[in-house]
This record gives sequence, C-alpha cells and structure tokens, in this order.
Amino acid sequence: MPKHRPPGARCLVYAPPVKWELADDGQLELVPDFIPADARGPVFERLRQVVPFEAKQIGMMGRTVDQPRLPAWVGDASALYTYSGVQNVPVPWPPVLAELR
Repeated sequence: MPKHRPPGARCLVYAPPVKWELADDGQLELVPDFIPADARGPVFERLRQVVPFEAKQIGMMGRTVDQPRLPAWVGDASALYTYSGVQNVPVPWPPVLAELR
C-alpha cells in the first residue's frame, strides 16, 4: 500500500500524486483518491462534528466585514497565521485529522 494512504484505506485504481513547486520553496501535492470514495462521506461528517469552524470578521478596504466562509485553524502550536489583520491561533489536531496527516 502506498505510504501516503491512511491505515486501512483501499483503492482499486491507484493514481500517482501530482506535485507542484510553489514560490518561496513551497510545495503542493495532490493525492487522487487519498480517501476512498465510499469513506469520504463518513470522514466529512466526522470533520464537521469535531473541527471548530467559526464565523470571523476581517478587515477589507478599510472596514470590518464578515468573512464569507467558516474557517477553522488546526495545527501545531507554533503554526500562528495572520490573515487580513486577524491572528489565528491553531487548535490541536483532532484525531480524525491526525489520522489523515
């Protein structure tokens, strides 16, 4: 089984990862069917239940507006992130994301 699949994941057709080199030495990797099709719904429901999505406000063109999505910042304690003047402090990895990590 490929090393990038979570334990117990099965896929009848394997597509190799697609990789991009980004600016500033960044990398992006897309792993097709990383989560098998029949597991996507249950994984998504688990994520909706445990990830702390929240409404936030951001500064845009000199005024404060509601962000047009429900973000959640999950990560290691040192993964502080500032977006549009709002500092995001990560919450610890919930088990469902830690398994996928």
